[in-house]
Amino acid sequence: MKVRVIILTLSIICLLTASIGGFLYYSSMKQSAVAESHSRAVSTLGLIVHQVRSLLTEYQRSVKVLAGLEKIRKAFASREGYSLDATNAVLDHFTESLKVSVCYLMDAAGNTIATSNRNSKESFLGKNYGFRPYFKKAMSGRPAVFFALGVTSGKRGAYFSHPIYAENNTSPIGVAVIKAYVDVLEDGFSPANQGEVLMTDPHGVVFLSSREDWLFKTLWQFTPEEIHLIDQSRQFGKGPWEWIGLKHQSESIIEDKDGYRYRLHRKHIDENPGWDLIYLHSQKKIAEHLSTPAFKSSSFLIIALCVLLGVAIFFLYREASFELRQRKKAEKEKLERQKFQGALETAGAICHELNQPLQSVLTYSELMMTGVPKDHLMHGYLSSIIEQIRRMGDITRKLMKITTYETKEYILGRKILDIHKASMDIDIRKPKKPFSR
Repeated sequence: MKVRVIILTLSIICLLTASIGGFLYYSSMKQSAVAESHSRAVSTLGLIVHQVRSLLTEYQRSVKVLAGLEKIRKAFASREGYSLDATNAVLDHFTESLKVSVCYLMDAAGNTIATSNRNSKESFLGKNYGFRPYFKKAMSGRPAVFFALGVTSGKRGAYFSHPIYAENNTSPIGVAVIKAYVDVLEDGFSPANQGEVLMTDPHGVVFLSSREDWLFKTLWQFTPEEIHLIDQSRQFGKGPWEWIGLKHQSESIIEDKDGYRYRLHRKHIDENPGWDLIYLHSQKKIAEHLSTPAFKSSSFLIIALCVLLGVAIFFLYREASFELRQRKKAEKEKLERQKFQGALETAGAICHELNQPLQSVLTYSELMMTGVPKDHLMHGYLSSIIEQIRRMGDITRKLMKITTYETKEYILGRKILDIHKASMDIDIRKPKKPFSR
């Protein structure tokens, strides 16, 4: 009875150890997947920032070229009796080539004297935009980038301005402006498919967003004084400046009003100080990623293998216990034969029970590995699983080759079957009777 209790206890311990080991391995794999997901989010935001900065730089160069053209300067030299046809042709060419909203020229007072949208209902011609920061900055001799809602068109735009100088004159005589569509910037947000991407001004007003319902809303809750300042700037229309409802749960985790949590990733836009690109990495999307069939299959495979090992060990000890009980009931010679017969039966049963599931696990593991890049973390895990499965296969093959009854010393003076010696080929061993002691 004591032997049976010990065997049962060891089997339960082995089963628990295998199960706990599988659970810990799965937890480690899950944590690694979450960390990798956040790393990809940082890389994605970096790519978006690079695309935005490239577009801003391209438009800044273009407006600088526009401001330096001779036909543009002539429009300011003497407007009386001067035909703007050549100037308008240049503005039309830049608008069409760059695929922007509009190109226009402003005099030193802020009046629009020429524009590519002169024939549209929303024409800027004759309008005064001297209150705009991009005009004031350009008239002080500095190029400017300005994101705002159009006063005339009511459409969002990215404004790029550059001072225009007459020959041998160090003071600007006017300003050249390119208003670009912001859709091309928002199109670059598409790689961030596990959350929301926003562009915010220094106050936290959302100007660009992968969610249309967040536009011109505030990222954080504003005071009445802050709302008054935004309203006075006329940069984003007349409001109202509603709060999205985001709250900090920690330094890097925020929660919206519906209870969804996001990992906050932020990058500054150097071309426009104070403006940020923000990636709100959805924790829900990460959880959904961990529930994909491939990830679930791999985790189930690991757990199933651990349980299979535990069951195999329990089965082996149960059969060994049976052999011990049988050994006490027969005479010595009969007992020796029963030992040998029992060893063969045990080997056959184990091989029969293990070969098919082992082959299935091996096949599924190899199939999974074909779709995983060699440099991926999962490739190493699957390789380790396949190696252990093949090791178990070697054990079952030795069990099938048992030809004699061989034992070795075990704990407490008992003897157990020596699988390696009992399965050796007869021609490489000294001749020995099958049942010799």
